Amino acid sequence: LASSSSISATNEVISTFSSASFRASWSQLVSRKVADFSAVDILASIRKEILAVEVVHAFPSTSHNPKIQAFLSDDWNLTVAKQNRFYPNIRTLYFGCLQSLDMDSRLVTAFWDAENLQETDLMGFPKFTERENINRLNRSFPFPASWEEAYNRPVYSASNLQRRSLPLSTIFGDIQVVFRRSYINSMSIINPTDAGCKTVACRNISFPFRIRY
Repeated sequence: LASSSSISATNEVISTFSSASFRASWSQLVSRKVADFSAVDILASIRKEILAVEVVHAFPSTSHNPKIQAFLSDDWNLTVAKQNRFYPNIRTLYFGCLQSLDMDSRLVTAFWDAENLQETDLMGFPKFTERENINRLNRSFPFPASWEEAYNRPVYSASNLQRRSLPLSTIFGDIQVVFRRSYINSMSIINPTDAGCKTVACRNISFPFRIRY
């Protein structure tokens, strides 16, 4: 799915890179040498950069850390990480791999709903076959019916294009890990912007804190 989508979008990307507006913006914000490169050359350079850049993820070192507004702070921390041989996603955590997420938390519930929408509608993952009732909200949310359904969802990460020593905001955790590209390249979906922020903005979901990048 990702490969076919990438191929079908290539012509549109090249057309954008050839436009006068793009070249004017790129020249101002990135490099004045953009005029020396064709659209195909620019695309090839970006692809090489994306394939080589660090892909990072963050989680908290301890539970109940008041300085970290992490969604998994009570479930996924350094102690638990050392006891597991795989890297979980939010669905496996809630499904029963570790402890239960607090689905009465407005923050957790909002992200669960928004991320599920983008995973099925934007990324093409299979939909969950069950629903979980949240009495406080008087509504239900899609919920995995099996370990396979839970595990077949992504681990959210970020590309360190700016080559920062600590690329992620600390609200996600004070431990930041770098994934091995040779392992993840064949199973990665790359978004041009923060997928979560894009989805919640479209659905007008509010959060009890401000994310600073």
